[in-house]
Amino acid sequence: MTTDIRIAIGFKNHRKRKRLTRLLGFGAEVYLIDLWLTAAIDCPKGILSGWDDMDIADACGWEKEPNILVDALLESKWLDEVDGVYHLHDWEDHQGWVFRSEERSKIAKKAAETRWKKRRGVKEDQGVHTKGNAVSMQGACGEHADSNAPSPSPSPSPTPTPMVNNNADSSESASRAPEKFYRTKTGKKLTGKRLESFEHFWRVFNYKKGKSASADSWLKIPSLTDALVKEIISAAEIEASRRPDLIKKGHSPKWAQGWLTERRWEDEDYSHGSGTLQPKKTMIYEVTE
Repeated sequence: MTTDIRIAIGFKNHRKRKRLTRLLGFGAEVYLIDLWLTAAIDCPKGILSGWDDMDIADACGWEKEPNILVDALLESKWLDEVDGVYHLHDWEDHQGWVFRSEERSKIAKKAAETRWKKRRGVKEDQGVHTKGNAVSMQGACGEHADSNAPSPSPSPSPTPTPMVNNNADSSESASRAPEKFYRTKTGKKLTGKRLESFEHFWRVFNYKKGKSASADSWLKIPSLTDALVKEIISAAEIEASRRPDLIKKGHSPKWAQGWLTERRWEDEDYSHGSGTLQPKKTMIYEVTE
């Protein structure tokens, strides 16, 4: 696991740091360092896959409009955008130790497995020698027995004791995929059916602003049933269809976070002409995390 990052001495007077300060003001480098620290844990390759402007602002501790920060990072060349995905500029060159942390972890794990298998092989080999000695002694006793005497009834063979594999990296454990989750703005984990329903809402709402904060709002919805999810999704579809005209008229559309926090799906306006938004008396159950 990565526990630190490297900051070169030249960072103090670097022209890109000075440019970021001109764009954002005194102390702007603190936001950049916070971004590096967060990426070292969550994105060791320096590729911020799935991150939007709000995610970057959250990682930096930036409280103003996210696009102001992101634009400044792009202009000062601390951040690159490649095919719609943000990359930390020259991350592999400057943070090689962090960049290769996953490879080092795999090598260490493989070495541990090799040592374990070697120890296990020695124990099994010792067991074979012990069993062989016992058979030899039985045969030696048989050589001195009376050849005319009837053969004694054979003793029942002992039932082999099944080997219990206590290896945490056994094939059964290895085949168990890690649990999928999404971390909210406040650091909580969105998992299971709650995560699945949120991802469905996020796609339908289709306004990619403040995903991590929206996930917090989604977690705060009490008794999130299948019926309620269906109602929210239907209202979100209507909201998404109206948004282009709203923007065209010069109005600011609602972000998903505020839309969820204010429970806008309950607005009477959404139910006009759409019977699907009316609650039905059917069996419901809690959507678990």
